[in-house]
Amino acid sequence: MTLIESIKKAIKRGGSDLKHACLTLDLVIVTLGVEGTFYFKEIYELLQHEITRGSNNEERAHCINSLGIACFVWGDPENTRNCCDIFVNIINTANDIHLLTCAVHQWLLLYTTLSDDDLLYFVENDINFENIMELIKRDDYELKYAASQALAYFSVVLKNTNEQEYDLSLFEPFIDVYSYINILNSTKPSKKYAGRPDTRDVVNTLKDGSQPQQFLTIKGQKIVVDHWEQHIQLDVFREILRNGIQVHFENNPLIWDIFDVEFQDDIPILNKYEKKMLYSKSSIASKRRTNEIKKGRGDKDKRRIGEDE
Repeated sequence: MTLIESIKKAIKRGGSDLKHACLTLDLVIVTLGVEGTFYFKEIYELLQHEITRGSNNEERAHCINSLGIACFVWGDPENTRNCCDIFVNIINTANDIHLLTCAVHQWLLLYTTLSDDDLLYFVENDINFENIMELIKRDDYELKYAASQALAYFSVVLKNTNEQEYDLSLFEPFIDVYSYINILNSTKPSKKYAGRPDTRDVVNTLKDGSQPQQFLTIKGQKIVVDHWEQHIQLDVFREILRNGIQVHFENNPLIWDIFDVEFQDDIPILNKYEKKMLYSKSSIASKRRTNEIKKGRGDKDKRRIGEDE
């Protein structure tokens, strides 16, 4: 029996088996990358069945997360649109906070894979901004944040597609800065959200289209995440990989491709002792720099004296 077959059987059993199977499936999808595409059809049908016909909201939420990441990595445009329809239906009808949050996160993740034309069509015709505002008013911080990401991302899509016809009035209800920030920050977020874009970044995006930045240091190199599209993707992968995200950034080609990571092999990785020796005032390199500076000053003094004479 293969690992995928074991996961499928566990999902069918439900309960805690389904939860652990979905968490394992998420890791398998990210680890296999596009090489696991041939598993998609059977996984897609099973998860879709559990989401649409299941009665336990916690189990449905786990299936939503797995279906979203499976479709993101393995799905084609048709599957992506079908999954988006499933998630939108949940967003419009569900009351469970955790179920809603998972649906919004995965709905947004799949929107980042659409072509510009498809994305613009959905934003102009299918996005209900009043529903997004209602989600922002909910008591759960993670749901507020997911809905705020949606708002910022869709405003960027509209502005970038046709800046001359960008209608700021569409977002004016969200740009009442004080009330908006008070709504979003009514629940204090935990430390796990540190470093993510905040309410000020969302408001700035709605006003002028500016996008926030996050910085990751991998193998001694700084990786910049500076588009809402990548912020959305990074949040999902952080939730899946948890403490293993550093390892995947260092070794997983799927992550490299998503976040445009290119490592320069000739950059040495120094430990704390080596860094201390390198930057110490008594290090060889530091002494060399000091001598070069002194020599330069001496040459300038000689030239100045010569000019005076």
